Amino acid sequence: SAEDLAAVRSLLRTDGSVNYIIQTKDITMTDAVNNTWLPYCGGTGQTYDVVLNYDGQNHVIDGFKPAYDDGDASAGHWYAQSLFGVVFGTVKNLGVTNVEIKAGQSGRAGAICGYLGTGNGTAAVLATSPIQTIENVFVTGKVVGGANNYTGGLFGTTGTEVVVTNCFVNVEMSSEAGDKNGAFAGRLNNPATITNCYVAGTVSGTSNLVTGANTGKVTYDGFVVFNTGSEKTGIVEANKEGVVTMANTAASKEDGIAEVQDWKAFSATKVIKGYPILKSFEAYGEDPAQSGIFDAAVEEGSDAPAVYYNLQGVQVNNPENGIYIVR
Repeated sequence: SAEDLAAVRSLLRTDGSVNYIIQTKDITMTDAVNNTWLPYCGGTGQTYDVVLNYDGQNHVIDGFKPAYDDGDASAGHWYAQSLFGVVFGTVKNLGVTNVEIKAGQSGRAGAICGYLGTGNGTAAVLATSPIQTIENVFVTGKVVGGANNYTGGLFGTTGTEVVVTNCFVNVEMSSEAGDKNGAFAGRLNNPATITNCYVAGTVSGTSNLVTGANTGKVTYDGFVVFNTGSEKTGIVEANKEGVVTMANTAASKEDGIAEVQDWKAFSATKVIKGYPILKSFEAYGEDPAQSGIFDAAVEEGSDAPAVYYNLQGVQVNNPENGIYIVR
């Protein structure tokens, strides 16, 4: 239950040994737990010496909406807007759905963690978990970044080498100020390997499509960007290795979906919010629309000029013989 999830915090060892936690059912968060939520590591008055191996066993945590706290870092509010706070170790096989996060003025925020890496961990912790890993994890919902922090769908920032594999983020990302925010991750501050992942949803304000910045070398091996609403990726090309597929236009979206469906860990038949879901989470997926057009939008107003599309959803300027869709 949500109460069980919170109670685990008091059981964690802080001597450098690994805390192995498995989730045995879906969890729906409650207002009472959300309003008093503290992450497992690095919250107010908490140690930074927790090594975590969390296995969601292909279950979800739904409705994580931690109470907004605009406290500054000196009061210990760095990672309050996340499930685990600081992650030394591994989080895997977990869906976090319908999340709502609003970062404080000097925090690090993300549905999984604010900080993926060393933080202020002791030598014993670093020796146990030198590389941090997120695998087979997805996030949906809303994320609002702050002015002086790093905020992302998965995590806020990194402190050591990280590996992110078979993950996706589909969020409404916005920022009230500042540009240190990205729909996938706030900042990749260290070497990172990102394999078979995608980011979707919408981005507005000063946020970036992917990250607030990648100041460390990032190797992409299968990464697709479906976001709309911004041209800013946040990817520093000088620090990037590998290909990032930009599929955030109507013409390229279908090809991007096909690319993701070809990845071994993703379903070829089920979607969530219009995009492929992980195979191990197919029970939470939906059948895709019968047409090839995803995420239809309604535009108000009766004076708009007619726009024509072929049956593949591609805009046609001068329709001739055949069947077309007119908006």
